[in-house]
Amino acid sequence: MSLTSQRVLCNSSLCELQRECTGTTGHCPYKMAYVSTDTSSSGILVEDVLYLTTDDTHHEVVEARIVFGCGQVQTGSFLDVAAPNGLFGLGMEKISVPSILSSRGLTSDSFSMCFGHDGIGRISFGDNGSSDQEETSFNLNQLRPTYNISITGE
Repeated sequence: MSLTSQRVLCNSSLCELQRECTGTTGHCPYKMAYVSTDTSSSGILVEDVLYLTTDDTHHEVVEARIVFGCGQVQTGSFLDVAAPNGLFGLGMEKISVPSILSSRGLTSDSFSMCFGHDGIGRISFGDNGSSDQEETSFNLNQLRPTYNISITGE
């Protein structure tokens, strides 16, 4: 944990697993199950500062408080490679980073990711990605609220 981080308490509106809390002042748990067989991560929710840079001519730094999962127990595929120390949520739930940024009036509830020929990836929050990036649509899975993309070429 960093000097600016705080554990999310069970009485927070962001705590979706309040029923699994031990009292209202306990630390809010998270549990994420993944499509990969028996792959999951669980731990506690933490709020911290994410430093963003505006995409205008001024390039101002914006301090945005976001919530992420501080991993404590991983299973499945996470054990085969390297277990994550935390999860940076880009899902469709209200606790995802784009949703939190939107609820605080910083961006719209969307993001884009771009992987350049230089091997460097960038993420932009809001509706506008880089002007030089191409687009592909998400394949929205209605049964499980996840998305993925179809690769059509390099």
